[in-house]
Amino acid sequence: MAEFALLPVQSLIHPVDPRLDIFEAAYLEPLACAMRAVEQAQIKPGDVVVVSGIGSIGLCMIQAARMYEPSLVIAVGTRRPRLDLALTLGADVVINVRESDPVEMVRDLTGGYGADVCIEASGGSEGPQQALEMVRKMGTLVAFSSIKDKVLVNWNLVGDQKELTIRGSHLGPNCYPKAIQAVAEGKINVSALVTGRYPITGFADAITAASSGEGIKTMVVPGMLEGE
Repeated sequence: MAEFALLPVQSLIHPVDPRLDIFEAAYLEPLACAMRAVEQAQIKPGDVVVVSGIGSIGLCMIQAARMYEPSLVIAVGTRRPRLDLALTLGADVVINVRESDPVEMVRDLTGGYGADVCIEASGGSEGPQQALEMVRKMGTLVAFSSIKDKVLVNWNLVGDQKELTIRGSHLGPNCYPKAIQAVAEGKINVSALVTGRYPITGFADAITAASSGEGIKTMVVPGMLEGE
């Protein structure tokens, strides 16, 4: 939150495409993280993909996953407005875990088979076990969540019962150019995810809004005036 940033001499600098506005440019870091996780999933055309957790990054994951031509993208979350938005951004089916059992629904949607790919981005301690149960035998699970509590899972599902491929994902190495191109070409919509814009003088209000969890992405805009 400083006025200037000191960068090491070996830092990689990516020029922003002039087709992006300031809000889209500011969204490139979380988008790059989302695209990295989707790359780790190695989605193939025709796959059934579950994105569990549809915060700002999960909603980007849905759009990035759609670029790989899966047959079905399933979004799993807890908030109805975000689930509705997921449908407009590329999800074919949404599951509200407060209303339905996501494991049972994914099995029903796949004839009992399970998803080919599950990207776990819920941040909840129950998310990893649900993901292990939703993914099919010899499927792929991408672990993206940062979870503060210790997590207990049935490890037998990984090897003995399903022979799963599990990949971790963190940050966005090599994905900034791809993120810039995807937004510039209209393949991924991040503008719809910016639900709050505040001037510097409204910084405290911006933090309150972001902490409430009601919106998706809150941004503070240098040079923006009150009421704009």
